[in-house]
Amino acid sequence: MLIVMVGFATLEGDRVVAQQAVWSESFENGPGPWEGITIRSSDYDAPVEGTAYGMVPGGSDAAIATTPLTIEPGRRYLVTAWARSVYSDDHLALLRNTPDGDLPPGNPAEAFAEIGLVADGTFIRERAGIVNPRRILGAPEDASNDDGANVWVDVDAGFRHAFAENHFYQPLSSDPILAPWLQGELPLAAEQPDMMAKGVAVFPDGTRRIYGFNSNNPFCQGSGENCQAIIFADVIGSGDPGYDQPSRPSDSYIAWHSGDEDPWLGDPHVFVDPTTDRAWLSFGGGTGIYVAELDSESGFMAGFDGPVSFDEHPEAFTKVADWSGDEWTNDSTWFEGAALWRQGGFWYLFTSNGNLGTNYTIRVGRGLSPRGPFLDKLGRDMAVLDAADRVHGNSFVLGDDADQLVPGHPHIWQEGERYFLGYDYRKGKTPADTEEFDIMGIRELHWRNGWPTIWHRFTLEFDADEFPDLHGRPLSIALHNLGDPESIVAYDDITITSACDDCSGDLDLDCSVGGQDLGILLAGWGSTGPPADLNGDGAVNGADLGLLFAGWGPCR
Repeated sequence: MLIVMVGFATLEGDRVVAQQAVWSESFENGPGPWEGITIRSSDYDAPVEGTAYGMVPGGSDAAIATTPLTIEPGRRYLVTAWARSVYSDDHLALLRNTPDGDLPPGNPAEAFAEIGLVADGTFIRERAGIVNPRRILGAPEDASNDDGANVWVDVDAGFRHAFAENHFYQPLSSDPILAPWLQGELPLAAEQPDMMAKGVAVFPDGTRRIYGFNSNNPFCQGSGENCQAIIFADVIGSGDPGYDQPSRPSDSYIAWHSGDEDPWLGDPHVFVDPTTDRAWLSFGGGTGIYVAELDSESGFMAGFDGPVSFDEHPEAFTKVADWSGDEWTNDSTWFEGAALWRQGGFWYLFTSNGNLGTNYTIRVGRGLSPRGPFLDKLGRDMAVLDAADRVHGNSFVLGDDADQLVPGHPHIWQEGERYFLGYDYRKGKTPADTEEFDIMGIRELHWRNGWPTIWHRFTLEFDADEFPDLHGRPLSIALHNLGDPESIVAYDDITITSACDDCSGDLDLDCSVGGQDLGILLAGWGSTGPPADLNGDGAVNGADLGLLFAGWGPCR
């Protein structure tokens, strides 16, 4: 357990609200104040904070902790908790050491998280919801979808489109996860049937392109099966809800390599950086993942107007990741299906690690450049074999979850304030199950402490003055699993923040205006801007001093 008493501020409209008394629980030091909870540490479940998390099985009593915070008048409290479904210890052990023919199946049991706030036996607030991954409805239930859910948002047409093995679409007014998807024609199906592992991008001028790779190309004739070339095609039409079929196959090849799989020019993915309008290509697998810049107008490699040989121009490609297997992928040293994303000041590289039929998982690293280096949460380079751990850098994002198995081929997209992770998964594993086709999956993606997570976020808020009889009483949290008895809900990174209102003169953020705040204001006398510019007129002067004295005393 970690208790931190701090002060910081948030802006609500034009008003600064002081935040104080943050209580945080990440389970890194065991159960702490919790009763009825089991603690586990595993990187497979990608905890939101640290490596440990608490678990509550279905059919059990709630886990309860009494916090050191007492409910004070004039304050509002915000509680945030993260939850997801996880497997039992025995199931996780099978995932770590998978003998041939003994592949663990999925667990369809429903995990239903409930977080409640209690004080002096009085129930204050609760939030609840299913934390299993959702099955995507409509066409994806029947049509296989190898190589992920690669989505672009066609604002003018009013639809979002997913392209991979098939083409699915939805009106933008629908929720990507909860609403059904419809199936449309694949714009390149007739003229480009051999384009594999499609990736999509909308370029700054509005041009929509689909990227893929094949071995049936002008560079590979007579060279054998280890020859690949990356190709793209412009997609034409309104997208309302379909696109026009091209009149002839595309010959827009951008890169090629033959002779071996070093590198493997497969699984191209394109990310167009909205902050710079620069386009970046990631591809590869097995012996390395590579990144190269594309011309944001032509779609070809930057500095070229046609296909580029990897052997003749290796300087145009940067190796950003390598892989030699780990305890979760003991039958495979392969990886592929990489995707780039930029969030804030960091670039993120997502990869698909392992055997796609037995132990595919999605991993991630981050860096300050699209060309890396990309480091995992432990600071290990994704392109370098760590001397101590004997693995290449990686941090888990998603592995087997409930009855969605071997997830891979990540793709990230954003709509407003929401982020989504598209991927493919299977219901069974090879060779233990014959149902081997890929299915489109989507999870909502959150960003916590600078890292992506698929854990579900629950928030609860209440005003202490709504419960005057509870003032001075300690606040307790209850974590429950209302799901099936075979299910387990994991909880992590639980925080409580208290806010006090009407505190414009509280410069040291202690929910009181006093001598320390006066000292801060006088030290900033004559300066401009926050924090001492209380009236926002661009100068710290007598007007601000008057506001400070007007609010002298405890905040309410």
